[in-house]
Amino acid sequence: MFDLLPEECLFIIIQYLLDDRSHFEQAQAVGNQNLQKRWKTVCKYPPNITAPFNMLKLGHKMIGWEKAPFTRIIPLMKIMPCIFNTNTMWTYIIEQEFRKGKRYKRKPKNSKITFKKKVQEIIQKRYIPILVHEKEISKYSHKECIKHHKQLHIIQKTLQSVKPQIPDISRLDDLDDNSPLPPIVPIRFKLPEGFIGRWGGPLQWECIYDMHQLSNDMRFHEINGTRYSKFYAQTKKNICNFENIIEKVMDEQDV
Repeated sequence: MFDLLPEECLFIIIQYLLDDRSHFEQAQAVGNQNLQKRWKTVCKYPPNITAPFNMLKLGHKMIGWEKAPFTRIIPLMKIMPCIFNTNTMWTYIIEQEFRKGKRYKRKPKNSKITFKKKVQEIIQKRYIPILVHEKEISKYSHKECIKHHKQLHIIQKTLQSVKPQIPDISRLDDLDDNSPLPPIVPIRFKLPEGFIGRWGGPLQWECIYDMHQLSNDMRFHEINGTRYSKFYAQTKKNICNFENIIEKVMDEQDV
């Protein structure tokens, strides 16, 4: 049936698929706020970002993957290659996607290859900076997570080293009203040189902490260790996804 349609009708079908915005409506319905409305938008992250990062600011505000409109035409090309996977159709797609509908006076000889190179260039510009950015965050998160684990280990060892100040607690029950009660002696902890507290800098020498100081530092390392562990896991997934996009998009078998 399609082979009986004039060329202009085929162009209308392609234009309809290119203009289909139902995927945006579906994304909004499920609350996907990161979907970009322009698949050609490129990333503007500067290369070689130096730590420390503002993780909450830089770690998640990324350009997300959006399937380009032309990918909706690929099934038609596979089913009816003699009609849709032709130089004329690819020329029309180039005109719509890259020339704002302006027609060529002379059609390119191999529009498919021309289009593929243009898309690959966009994908490289869009995702290479994101990939570099994510790898730096992943490396930094891994380093920070290990650092917090080490500090927690030092705190735990310090807690284990505390000896009871009253060797036999059962004797307290034998004290009568006239017997003096043992004094409440605050527990002190020795933190070794190099320990990194919540203020960020390593200790230059052995320091004495009380329970309040130690518990605050322990809570600090627990929270941040968990946070950087989540950042690291997320960046590993992001890196895998972005590498797949860069390697597979516009692969020869897909167009």
